[in-house]
Amino acid sequence: MRYLKLAWLVASITICLLIAPNVHAIMVGEPVVDTRTDSPVIVTGYGIDGAQVSYVQLFNSSNDVVDVTNWTLQAVHSTGAMVTLASLHGLVKPGGYLVIADTGVISTPDIGYSRPNLSDAATVTSLQLTAPARYLAHQLATKADVSHPYWRRNISSSTGNYLSTFSSFTPDAQFVLYGNGFYEYSETMSLQVAEIMANPRNCSPLDTAGDCTDYIKFHNPSMQTVDLSQTRLRIGYLGQTPSSSNTFQLQGTVGPGQYIVISSSADNRPITLTNSGGFVWLEDMYGIKRYDTTVLEYPDASADTKKGQAWAYDLSDGLWKWTTQPTPRDAPSVFPPPAPPKKAIQTASLAPCKEGQYRSEETNRCRSAGSVTALAPCDDDEERNPATNRCRKIATAASQGLTPCKEGQERNPATNRCRNIANSVPGDAAFAIETAQDAGKAFIGWWALGGVGAVALGYGVWEWREEARMAIRKVSSFFTSLK
Repeated sequence: MRYLKLAWLVASITICLLIAPNVHAIMVGEPVVDTRTDSPVIVTGYGIDGAQVSYVQLFNSSNDVVDVTNWTLQAVHSTGAMVTLASLHGLVKPGGYLVIADTGVISTPDIGYSRPNLSDAATVTSLQLTAPARYLAHQLATKADVSHPYWRRNISSSTGNYLSTFSSFTPDAQFVLYGNGFYEYSETMSLQVAEIMANPRNCSPLDTAGDCTDYIKFHNPSMQTVDLSQTRLRIGYLGQTPSSSNTFQLQGTVGPGQYIVISSSADNRPITLTNSGGFVWLEDMYGIKRYDTTVLEYPDASADTKKGQAWAYDLSDGLWKWTTQPTPRDAPSVFPPPAPPKKAIQTASLAPCKEGQYRSEETNRCRSAGSVTALAPCDDDEERNPATNRCRKIATAASQGLTPCKEGQERNPATNRCRNIANSVPGDAAFAIETAQDAGKAFIGWWALGGVGAVALGYGVWEWREEARMAIRKVSSFFTSLK
């Protein structure tokens, strides 16, 4: 029995080894998921005449712009043939319609085509709207009942939205097809930001001035009128989701050279700019096209010193700067001149100068405007001193007729006076030879000195007369006593 079990084990192992090379591994993985979604563009109506499709009406049921470039509309026939009616190229705006029609039936459809040449025995069994990759094919089954050639999608009586079912109808005289065409936007924008108020002043509830609220002013420098009905204003930063607080649909037009102010007070919208700075720009009404020439970053305006000031563009020098005089109206920005210096303020309190006078900027005093021309002319041998405005002798003329200097002297050119000639012997400058004084003049000097001495002696005698008298008496008494 033991040997039988051993033989069975060996046989099982041998069989496994023989069949192992023929066994393939089974891989385990995630199921493939089709990520495509139903197309937001749906068929809302069509007309079929046997093998021919007279028209198809499409509708964008989403809230976004849908690019239908390279989408195709096809008709599937009972013979198995699939005929392409139209290829789509463009954008369909939210809630927008497109009419695709046989030009023999409708003369001006959004997209036209000619009826295919098929056998009369063929009939259309379905319509198919095919989108590349992103959306599932939208296939619409039809009835081959030639007595009911027109069909339209049913609408919910409670929501107003389209349902999935269709009903046949007979067109009357008022029947029309909806067609908006493809959505198109301007590639360029002429408007430019001109002024921004991010931190308005505190105003009374009764104050309706434009600078009491945040605002953005735009300027149209072009020669063409700009239509704003297809444009919206954005406030914030790149990548920020559009919302009612940062996205504002615009209306109206801006003529050549005109300004337009977008604010809460003007548009009854809560336009709010961040005091700490940010970006503003314009784009098309659905955000497909951003107009980069309108993108502007405004600086921090949260400081108390910036309250009530506007960040504005100065046309005179092409620079952005702060202005203390906001201009929220159809007019260029205003930049008041800087405050005058203190000296000018003090001058304003002084009495005005008389007629024919002006105030000196250096002394603040009045002086004659034509004082130089009103002076009497100088004599022929004189000239006017530019420092004092007075007449003075011309140096060359004044020097004529002067007494010649004595020997050993020279005339000083600065003072016109005589002075001793310096010793020209090297090394003896400190011991220059002096000219002897005139004897007559010396004699007069001695007489003058003697006169002064006599006067001094007389004054002393007069002051000491009593003492001298008493002294004389004492001397006289002494000699008398000797007798």
